[in-house]
Amino acid sequence: MYKKIFFKILLVSMFSLTTNAKDETPVAHDPIVGSGVAIGTREWRSPNYNYAVKPMGYDEESFKVPKGFESRVEFWKKIYTKYTTNEGVIHDAEDVGVIYKEVDFTDIINDSQLSRRRKAKLKQKRVDNYKKEIIAKNNKLKMSDLRFQLGQKDRIQEAIYLSG
Repeated sequence: MYKKIFFKILLVSMFSLTTNAKDETPVAHDPIVGSGVAIGTREWRSPNYNYAVKPMGYDEESFKVPKGFESRVEFWKKIYTKYTTNEGVIHDAEDVGVIYKEVDFTDIINDSQLSRRRKAKLKQKRVDNYKKEIIAKNNKLKMSDLRFQLGQKDRIQEAIYLSG
């Protein structure tokens, strides 16, 4: 069941992929609505599929990856299953299969002395500095050739949990 939900989200994300580097992914997200309930404080309830005539995505053809999209699908699988919102990747704006740098924000996030706004600014500064380093090492690249994508693993897990 989780696999079906994951692949549906993955396909939607894959087709909404933008190649315009000006559309930067934020380095932080607002909390998920309803996530005030800490995971683990209520018992998880599995969905009831008794009334479904044919559950969505039941056959293997439902989530077949179109030819030419394999690297994009793999990229989004990593974003949703490997990287949390404490991490992200700087990748090529045209070819998401090319990841230049993995970015870790754990030290910034865990600094209790920093405000939420300050943390966001420091995270953005880190991404910008890494982009400059990447460009310095490869003079054929421009800032518009690079894009940052924040991980989503923990948000997806929380959303699935909250969905019941």
